[in-house]
Amino acid sequence: MEMNNYEFLNKIDGITISAGLEACGNEKLFTKFLTSFYNNIDIKADEIEDAYKEGNISFYTIKVHSLKSTSRIIGAYELCDLALELEEAGRKDDIEFIDDNNDKLLALFRSYKEKLSILDEIDTDSEDKKKPIDNAELEDAYKSMAEVSRNMDYDGAEMIIEELKKRKLPAKEREFVDRLDKALKNFAWDEIEDLISI
Repeated sequence: MEMNNYEFLNKIDGITISAGLEACGNEKLFTKFLTSFYNNIDIKADEIEDAYKEGNISFYTIKVHSLKSTSRIIGAYELCDLALELEEAGRKDDIEFIDDNNDKLLALFRSYKEKLSILDEIDTDSEDKKKPIDNAELEDAYKSMAEVSRNMDYDGAEMIIEELKKRKLPAKEREFVDRLDKALKNFAWDEIEDLISI
């Protein structure tokens, strides 16, 4: 499938395309976010399920918060809203609500494996792996980074950094992305916000 043909986006059930494009800034970045989201469904769903089974409500709340944020970025509003409700339940230690809705969340989350399977037809990495990034795309990426860092959304920030590293960046920008990556690994949200605001 041609990377400059984004008609396939409109065929994806459960995604509000306009919201995803607005959050990501452009179609290429949106496609990359979708691909990262898709590739991580099994891992992230298992993390939520394991935390629930282990009764680790603190970690569970962190993971559904992250899912809420990444779901919002790609325009998966039903999933986002349910994750938000479970995040709030986790913060209130409302175990009954979590018990009643966790299976629903996991089923909905995992349903995106099928919904986004069309992405398997697109080889985004080989197309853009060594392609220089233009100023507009870079600005969009940093804008998204600022948003996710304000929400302390580790998974969202990690996705942005991973995608930036796949592009051919000027030495100055490559060093900047490395600093962002180091700050993220240290959960230094204030440092990330300071870097982005420069």
